[in-house]
Amino acid sequence: MSIFDFTTKAWKGVPRSISITSFSALVSPPGNWLMTAFQVQSFVDNSGDEIDSQHKVCSFAGYVTTVKKWRKFEKLWRQVLRKYKVPYLHMKEFAHHIPPFDIFWDNKLKIEKPERKDFLIELINVMVDCQLHGIVSVTILDDLNRFNIDRNIKIDALALNLYACMLFIDYFYPKTSIEMVIDKLEGPWLIIDKAINYAKTDIVFPGKCDYIQPHPLNEHVDFKKVPAIQAADFLAWEARKDVTTKKGWWTKYKDVEDIKKLCNYDINKYQYPRKSYEVLMKAIPPEGILWDYKWLKILDKARQHIWP
Repeated sequence: MSIFDFTTKAWKGVPRSISITSFSALVSPPGNWLMTAFQVQSFVDNSGDEIDSQHKVCSFAGYVTTVKKWRKFEKLWRQVLRKYKVPYLHMKEFAHHIPPFDIFWDNKLKIEKPERKDFLIELINVMVDCQLHGIVSVTILDDLNRFNIDRNIKIDALALNLYACMLFIDYFYPKTSIEMVIDKLEGPWLIIDKAINYAKTDIVFPGKCDYIQPHPLNEHVDFKKVPAIQAADFLAWEARKDVTTKKGWWTKYKDVEDIKKLCNYDINKYQYPRKSYEVLMKAIPPEGILWDYKWLKILDKARQHIWP
């Protein structure tokens, strides 16, 4: 996961009848509109939030590419779903073997079937084949809450992540008119408005988000019918789980040597405690950032403490 360098203003390093082009950029369009205004689209989803006390981390993540490549992606993604006889991908259900994903669980032996791993790998291969660009922003909620108290401000975690994702989209497609479709949120327009205001008051990357038009997923369309949102959910879930696992290690083990022992002195096990995350990251390394207290301070200083 690469990060911003704020000091140099540079970057470091399944019904067949429903398709992306069958709903417009409008939230509730009349009739059956076809999308013609955008040649590039991004689909993002969130995982975790400040409302649920069980969540210590929240993320926003997804992918961006051209409409033409999204069409190819939809076709291939649905082919994999049909092959494994599941109607969609949703990581919360998939991770806990909730139907329809119980087909990947051997109830007699109490182990996961080999097909489960094969299923994810084939979906990842589809994303690679269609040249999707990954974007991800993860916030450690305790750090953000402490930062807000220390600075007497109210930066919103979801809006911060969305704002960062908008910057990453511009990195891949600068000065390009881009539709950004966001899976359904509680009070989506409030979060979107905050993210846009964060972008408008950004003196580090001024104007970088001006060409991006975010909006919620059409209210008449369910994520189960939109493969691009399912892919976004995959990345958002894995990114949150990865950071949550590592944060748990550092909470439990204060000494780095204890964590090294836990990982059998294998740096790969520390970098990728989850195999599914490892495969996804190595196949499509996303542009992203982890907002901990240190990086929040860097961002705030670079913005000269200017927040809406």
